[in-house]
Amino acid sequence: MKLLVRNQKPFAYIYKYSLLFFLFICVDVSFGQSYSIQGHIIDSTNQNLSLASVLLLDPQDSSLIEFTRADDKGFFNLKKIAPRSYLLKITYVGYLPYEKKILIQDANINLDRIILKPISKELFEVVIRAAKAPMSIRGDTIEYDASTFKVPTGSTLEDLLRKLPGIEVGQDGALTSEGKNITKVTVEGKRFFDGDPKSATKNLPAEGISKVQVFNNVTEEEKLTGLKSNSNEKAMNIALKDEFKKGGFGKISGGLGTESTAELKGNYNKFDSKTQLAIVASGTNTGRNGLSWNDYQDFKGSNSFNWDDNDDFGFGSNGMRYYYSNSGDDEDNLETNFFSNYDNGFPKKISSGLNYNYEKKKTKISSMYFYNNNQLLSEVYRNVQFLYPMDSYNTLDTSVNENKKAYHTAEIRIEQEIDSLQKIIIKSTINTGQVKNELDGLYQNFNVDHLLSNDLDLNSDYTNKITTWQNTLIFRKKFRKAGRSFALSGAYILNTSNRNANQISVNNFYGILFPLVDSTALLNQNNSTKNIKNQFKASALYTEPLSKRFYSQTFYNFSQRNADYTRSVFDIENGNSNYNDYYSKAYDNKVLLNRLGTSIKYSFQGLNMSLGCAIQNYNLSGNYTTFVNEDTTYIIDNKFISLIPNFSFGKDMKGNKSINFSYTVNTREPTSNELLNVIDNSNPTSIRIGNPDLLPENRHDININYRKFNPGTFINFYGGLSYNYVDNAIIQSRTIDDYYISTSMPINHSGAQRFNGNLGYGFPIVKNKFTINMSGSYNYSKSFAVINTLLDHTNTNSGNGSLRINVTPEDRFSWFLNGSLNKSYTTYEINESQNQKLQTVTFGSELNYKFIWNLFFNSSFTYNHYQNSYNDFNSNIPILNLSIYKIFLKNNKGELRISAYDLLDRSKGISQYATTNSIVQTETINLSRYFLLSFTYNMRGIKTNFAKNNRGYYGG
Repeated sequence: MKLLVRNQKPFAYIYKYSLLFFLFICVDVSFGQSYSIQGHIIDSTNQNLSLASVLLLDPQDSSLIEFTRADDKGFFNLKKIAPRSYLLKITYVGYLPYEKKILIQDANINLDRIILKPISKELFEVVIRAAKAPMSIRGDTIEYDASTFKVPTGSTLEDLLRKLPGIEVGQDGALTSEGKNITKVTVEGKRFFDGDPKSATKNLPAEGISKVQVFNNVTEEEKLTGLKSNSNEKAMNIALKDEFKKGGFGKISGGLGTESTAELKGNYNKFDSKTQLAIVASGTNTGRNGLSWNDYQDFKGSNSFNWDDNDDFGFGSNGMRYYYSNSGDDEDNLETNFFSNYDNGFPKKISSGLNYNYEKKKTKISSMYFYNNNQLLSEVYRNVQFLYPMDSYNTLDTSVNENKKAYHTAEIRIEQEIDSLQKIIIKSTINTGQVKNELDGLYQNFNVDHLLSNDLDLNSDYTNKITTWQNTLIFRKKFRKAGRSFALSGAYILNTSNRNANQISVNNFYGILFPLVDSTALLNQNNSTKNIKNQFKASALYTEPLSKRFYSQTFYNFSQRNADYTRSVFDIENGNSNYNDYYSKAYDNKVLLNRLGTSIKYSFQGLNMSLGCAIQNYNLSGNYTTFVNEDTTYIIDNKFISLIPNFSFGKDMKGNKSINFSYTVNTREPTSNELLNVIDNSNPTSIRIGNPDLLPENRHDININYRKFNPGTFINFYGGLSYNYVDNAIIQSRTIDDYYISTSMPINHSGAQRFNGNLGYGFPIVKNKFTINMSGSYNYSKSFAVINTLLDHTNTNSGNGSLRINVTPEDRFSWFLNGSLNKSYTTYEINESQNQKLQTVTFGSELNYKFIWNLFFNSSFTYNHYQNSYNDFNSNIPILNLSIYKIFLKNNKGELRISAYDLLDRSKGISQYATTNSIVQTETINLSRYFLLSFTYNMRGIKTNFAKNNRGYYGG
């Protein structure tokens, strides 16, 4: 398959004119005169007041114009201040606020020494309430008074956050504060759409916000035990104005376009002090506006991936777990199907959901229902270069695939507080649905001389009915003695799958007389599989304080997973079904886990350490039955005992600096598919078989990271190193025959390892108006594969560099630029001629501008370049989207938009990557250039300035 390189001039034109347009808009901002205000803050005893808050306010309405903090010696310098009158305000905990009116005309201002007066303890709270400071800092909490930050009428919480010093809204809507990710958002102290930050920032109106509070995120285990850890994450709480604590808001939008495109989407939200209601629905065939990951979490409310409901105790304070699972059974996983990538191909999607939560003094009830119907038609061209020790070959695949998935999800969660020290949580979730797939493909294998070795014409379809039911019970108890706590959990999970598949294939083999066919293999089969899996888990955790600084923690984990699997295969001949003994199998297996561990923790003045160890016992047992000649049953009974060490260290230092180190061991047991001694011939050119003798993997992980944030300059820096080594890694052993038919089986091999290093640096040129973020990373990995009994190991070195620039000089204009370069170099030990270099270059630009009469312009341009020097692969994909929209109706409730998507008509899905023994390149035909006319109605009135988070209007 040859991928064409197309003219790159559109990219140059777009870049040039975007730059000129930006310079034209910003010229008045860039060349305006500016001055500085500086001073030295001390108290009445001449002591320096380090890190005092310095605020420059509008004297008319006290809105914040500029902010900084004094350095360690009490000096401050406000730079690039435009000539006009200001109100200077300085605050410091325990001192009376200092206020002074300042008029800047044609010179810098030096205030010299500024003396703050201490206040009595009795007056402290009164002064704090009366001060009305735009922001205040208490411990690890920064609180912003939303009323002092002015945004246009109709703005969202997202627009307000853009104005807050120290908070950054990323390209995808992600939030950061002090260089740390904000991963949890609550409203009035309660979860809003499961705390998903983007859901809150997109839905809440700015005019309803009273305060924004940002603080270190605290895990549920920390709340239970009272122990603190060095968190790399932040949380945010939104306090509402009284008049916004009840009522509803939402919007509905619809559009029609060329290429038979259409979309309809709506949402409605209502909550008060006791209830929360969310309704979301969507229908689209554009692939850009269906329900996303965040929409899915919206439906689940306080249940989706609920941090409160972790029922696997042990070594959890820093997010580490003793056990990780890779089910390997994606066909039996409806949620995996929901989160499949729908960016490429021709999708159709209908989704709807309802979330209702109720809360009173001691009881919290959450419920959710969700329906999803996905269809995806894709035409894919794939080129795979298989690299083997002494030889290589490549495949050219062309396939048309139609995938349909429909399912229902319902969930209820009850949290009951027994008393102030005891709490119980009950949760039940059920998923049920069906997956249908039809595939028509042509697969061609070419030998090292580029001659056709064999071709496969495959037509297959399957239907899979799946049901999953999960129940969880958690009990938590605190004792009156500070630090003493106990927790107990239990869970039961049931998964059933009934799959029926049909397969018809013609496989032609070519010998030395090519193009004459040497032989042909015909296959016409039906197979049905029944898979019933259930799991019971239980855990216990006890924490005891040994002193004011030392704690002990003891935990126990139990898990039993059972699986019953039957696969019946029938050969179809002349309309008759004949049972195939060779491919039919049955098995039942059990994975039993017992784990007991303990740790000692130290916590004092920002220093947190933990040292622990656990003993772990795995028992993998099962019966495998084959039906060749006479029924034969194989019995497996493997036991594994291992020690699991764990160590973590964290230190919060002065100047908003922190360092963290951790070492832990994670264990993964083989999946059912990896253990099952069943021949999978769903692709006759690539046959798979399980290995009942597999051992569990043990992965040793070492991590260290450092962060620094300057609250005065808003400069942040972070760096990190990680390394892991795997004992008994599960790798693939492949056998390739003369016709390049491969048979693979998983085996164990030790020595796989990976190293990663990353750095990031962000700083403002002009605070909240012009910011730059840079990052880079280096990765090294070593992996193994066995090909025809020969062991080959692969080394991959890769590097990445990225740059992001946000320019928001005023409310009517914004420009977002981003670019990245990824390079990788892969070497093979046995055959160095197969070494390869991959390169991917990406560039993105989004430009937004507000004209008069509430008329807006939005443009989005992305450019992706893919290159592989090994096989001269070279592809360039420029995508340009444009839209013009008008906001109108009373209270700005209506929006009329005309949009052009993929204006250059270049859209297609391209991917390239390297594995242990192959280079894979794919091209997927996409929905290309189309135009869409849409209308949106907002119940509370939509914003009259564009979004300032670079998400654009093309992602839904």
